[in-house]
Amino acid sequence: MPYTRSRTGFGRQITMILVLPLAIMGTGYALFSQQLTINSQAAKPLYYSSQSMFATYNESSTVQGTSTAYTFNPVTITDRGIINMSAWQLQFDVPSDAAQLTCDTTVVCTQNANTVTVTNGSTNGNIVAGGSATFTFSFASATPGYVLQNVYISGTYSSSYQTISGLTVGYTAGASSSKGANYTYPYSFTVTNNTGLNLGGWQAVCTWASAPSNFNIGTTVNYVTTANSITFSSTAALANAGSFTFTGSFGIKSSTWAITGCTVQGRG
Repeated sequence: MPYTRSRTGFGRQITMILVLPLAIMGTGYALFSQQLTINSQAAKPLYYSSQSMFATYNESSTVQGTSTAYTFNPVTITDRGIINMSAWQLQFDVPSDAAQLTCDTTVVCTQNANTVTVTNGSTNGNIVAGGSATFTFSFASATPGYVLQNVYISGTYSSSYQTISGLTVGYTAGASSSKGANYTYPYSFTVTNNTGLNLGGWQAVCTWASAPSNFNIGTTVNYVTTANSITFSSTAALANAGSFTFTGSFGIKSSTWAITGCTVQGRG
C-alpha cells in the first residue's frame, strides 16, 4: 500500500552536531559543514551541510511485488544564508541493487556504484539568499523502507558583489587645507565585517557632487572614479568580526566639497 513520509537534513531527533571542514566543490570558498546523525530509523542516515545550504525531500514508495518503487518529489535545495550561491551539488547513497534511477532534466545526475551525485543544471545553479531550487528523482530496489544514506550538500559562493547584512562602511572627514584656490580634503574609511562569514572581498562606492581633480589613495585598495563617484575594492580578504581602515585625500577647487555617502557590498 502506498505511503508517504518527509525527510529533512535537519530532523527532529539530533544526536550529534559536529563542525568540520568540507570542500566538495572547489577551493577558495569559505565553507564549513555540520554533521548530524538522525536517529529516526534503524539505519541511521548521515547528513552533511555546507555553509547555510540545506537539503530536504518528500519521499513516497510503492511496493510492487518483491520490489519497491521510491520517488523523491520534490527535493529542495535551500540557501538559508545571507549570501547568494552560484552552484550546488548533492550526493547520497542508494541501495546497492538500486535500478531504474531517473532524474528530471533540470539537474545532472551521475552514479558511481551506489553513490548518486546531483549537480545543478544550467538554469538552477544560482540560488539567492533565502531562495531555493527543486528537482525530482526515483529508483527501484528490493530494499524495503529505505532512507537515503550519507547525504552531502555543498555550494559555492557567487563571485559577484552583493549587499550582505552586517557588512558596513563608515567614513570620517579630516581637516581640509588650501593653497590658493586649491583645496585638499582628507578622509578615513573603515569597512567592518559583522556578517558571520569570512569574505573574500568587498567593494565600497562613495559619491560626490563633483569629481576632484586629483587623488592620493593608499596602495592597500584599488579604485576607479567617475564624475559622480569613486569605487574602492579590497586587495585582501576580510575575516568575520574584522575591519579594514584606509585613507585618501582629494583635491579640488571648491571650498565646500564633501563626500556625500558610501555603500559597501561583499563577496564570498
